[in-house]
Amino acid sequence: MSKFLQERLDKANPLRKTLINEEATKLEKRAAEAWKNLQNQQLQRGLTADEYERLEQEWLKQKEIRAELEVKPDKLCEYE
Repeated sequence: MSKFLQERLDKANPLRKTLINEEATKLEKRAAEAWKNLQNQQLQRGLTADEYERLEQEWLKQKEIRAELEVKPDKLCEYE
């Protein structure tokens, strides 16, 4: 597409870029989810049911720890 035509389209529809960016974000999220599912399936094949369950539990613990670490102590907030 020529630069001139692109500029005319952008002027005619200012939301076009926003919509394109939103659609790209949605596609990236879907791709990430598909990749996560694929990796999950590969792990399930390589591990026993008990090993996979233990892995899932450890992963959930890590998520909880990380969520706790995101909350800053009051003293730190005062310092900032």
